[in-house]
Amino acid sequence: ADGDLARSDALRAARRLLAAQVRWAGSVPDRAPDASVVASPPHRALARRAAAAGMVLLRNEPFGAAPLLPLDPDAVGRVAVLGALADAPNLGDDGSSAVRPPETVTMLAGLREALGPHAVAVPDDDAVGSAVVLARSSDVAVVVVGCTAADEGEALIAMDRDTIGLMPGPLGSRRLAGLTSKLISIAARSKGSTGGDRERLTLRDEDEELIRAVAAVNPRTIVVVVAGSAVLTERWRHDVPAVLLAWYPGMEGGRALADVLTGAEEPGGRLPFAVPTDESHLPHFDRDARRIVYDRWWGQRRLDRDRRRPAFPLGFGLGYTQFELDGLELTALDRASLTGSARVAVANTGGRRGSTVVQVYADSDAGPLRPRRQLLGFAKVTLDAGEGGRIDVDLDLRPLARREPASREWSLVPGDHRLEAARHAGDPAAVVIPFDPS
Repeated sequence: ADGDLARSDALRAARRLLAAQVRWAGSVPDRAPDASVVASPPHRALARRAAAAGMVLLRNEPFGAAPLLPLDPDAVGRVAVLGALADAPNLGDDGSSAVRPPETVTMLAGLREALGPHAVAVPDDDAVGSAVVLARSSDVAVVVVGCTAADEGEALIAMDRDTIGLMPGPLGSRRLAGLTSKLISIAARSKGSTGGDRERLTLRDEDEELIRAVAAVNPRTIVVVVAGSAVLTERWRHDVPAVLLAWYPGMEGGRALADVLTGAEEPGGRLPFAVPTDESHLPHFDRDARRIVYDRWWGQRRLDRDRRRPAFPLGFGLGYTQFELDGLELTALDRASLTGSARVAVANTGGRRGSTVVQVYADSDAGPLRPRRQLLGFAKVTLDAGEGGRIDVDLDLRPLARREPASREWSLVPGDHRLEAARHAGDPAAVVIPFDPS
């Protein structure tokens, strides 16, 4: 009505939504499956594979002639499993995404199943001293730390009056919305668990104390971080040879962890964000603020602008073999649809089958108002040891586009761009070619 939005744009968006609904309706079976399908063996096998494929190996330093991970189940002796989350079913959010599986395999249970109950030991109590005694007498120490629904996730306490006022019916009235908000807040605080925004990006003090104490007596310490977002590791990551980000790995998470640590599966995940070395390198955050203004500078693009090196950049993740990239070429460019395609030569130069995620970035000197490096596309490739091949990566060029005020059409910004085929943002071994989108 105001003329700020073209009717054609609104209709195009509506048609996309309706088309998706029609496609989904056509794929729904005529008869709903029986309840016995829930947590059936095929579903559990899928959950196990998905959990392993999502885990991100952040650090894997050599111990002797080879990296610490993967462990050889036949050669490893006693494994100490430590930390308050090691034997705790921890599925993450308690809000609308909460699920209640019939069974949750904890990290401890998964390792006992894989290595044998006699090979896995736990301390008699939660004291750091007991953990240190056990770690000192064990061949390997696995420390499981991180977050729970009490630290992050959907928080009922966040249901303020304005939010509840959006609900239909009597709750939409200002008086009832205010009363309901107060009651929810009281109920949430009485539980002692509120979730919501994390108060800090580091681990709990007791978790960091445990890691440092165990690492001081056992050089073969593996830290498993359970969390749904970034965790700062600067106070302890250089003290341990291996760090694995397991996220919230679900009902089969313990078995998936054992698969990854023993090499039955590789950690297939890559970071969907950058992990800084200091909270001050990110935008200011106040979890109690009701209003705040953020600009375009956040995450990896903010670190690039400020020339700060992250602890782990966007797209980072290690595997159990080595890959080399070569021969980047732009094979397609459609300026009208703002899409393209690139082809990259990939070779597995390591000693075992594995996968990597080829990432294509645009690196440019477009000025202070635009990010320096932007992700345009990525593709996963799995190769046998010594195998090579070429992989095509679909590119979304919209990050390089701007909307012309007069025509309201999008066009690629001209400039001195470069395409990078890399394993992560800022990869020093990236393959680079010039790129002029105009």
